[in-house]
Amino acid sequence: MSTGISYCDETWSPIVGCSLPLVSKGCEKCWARSLHNQRHKAYLAGKKLPEMYAQPFWKVQLFPERLDQPLHWKKPRVIFAGSQTDLFHDEVRFACLNKMYSVMLNCPQHNFLILTKRPDRMLHWYQSAEYTEWEDGYETDHVYPGFTICNQEEADKKIPLLLQIPAAHRWLSIEPMLEKIDISEFLPRSLERQIERYTGNHQLAVDCDIAAMISDNGRTKFIDQVIVGCESGPGARPCKLEWIRSIVDQCTAAGVACYVKQVHLPKKDPFKKGWILQDDEIDSYMSRFGFRVSTDPAEWPESLRQRSLIWR
Repeated sequence: MSTGISYCDETWSPIVGCSLPLVSKGCEKCWARSLHNQRHKAYLAGKKLPEMYAQPFWKVQLFPERLDQPLHWKKPRVIFAGSQTDLFHDEVRFACLNKMYSVMLNCPQHNFLILTKRPDRMLHWYQSAEYTEWEDGYETDHVYPGFTICNQEEADKKIPLLLQIPAAHRWLSIEPMLEKIDISEFLPRSLERQIERYTGNHQLAVDCDIAAMISDNGRTKFIDQVIVGCESGPGARPCKLEWIRSIVDQCTAAGVACYVKQVHLPKKDPFKKGWILQDDEIDSYMSRFGFRVSTDPAEWPESLRQRSLIWR
């Protein structure tokens, strides 16, 4: 299905829905749940809508007829797998994940993005016998597993698990960003900086860092990509520009691709008067006048216009 998600081309949703309870503060205003439940109410009221809306979002539904869709998409594209669910919540059986992964492996012309708020279960699946067998016999570099975080607590708990995923690439989605977050210690140059500080030997630091970041099978074991953005929709919680700038700066220092998806700007836009404001001044205007979501980088401070993607 074509999508408005700016960092991919297509969504693939053989599974729809996500069961309660919520597992993250970022889930509280989930856009997928809100949209689905609005359409569910309309369906119950008699509006002609697809059958998937006959059930509320907390009811996990499998649509087997959608499983082979990517096999019929010949033009290469970036596909978000499971954008209307969390593929790794407890009600999704590993047997279903195995079928989806089999399709992905047989579509090397595409890049597949997988995202979860449940890192323990994703790691469990990636360490399973099924994945190990696939990794030995197939090219898997076009499959990108990732985690979602929204605050520092989640970063500290989830990112170490992300680094254990046996994959060629790993990505991090900081969306919605609900507070300032430091991820620098999990980025590839953090160890290099520490070694150089204590030894004073830059080349030793570089060599040690490279050795530490390469796994047994020769693949890197750090974060390749970071997506960051504010919350959108009714009741969105504020996201300061200084928080997003911090993530951009951390990624730039570490040489990691960063993609700023959307930001909050003041409803009363001072830029229309030709003013040039710093991030903290823009944040002050948002506190006074409220905020709106901007997806147009031309409206943002130039330093935030970062849209690098490793899968394009």
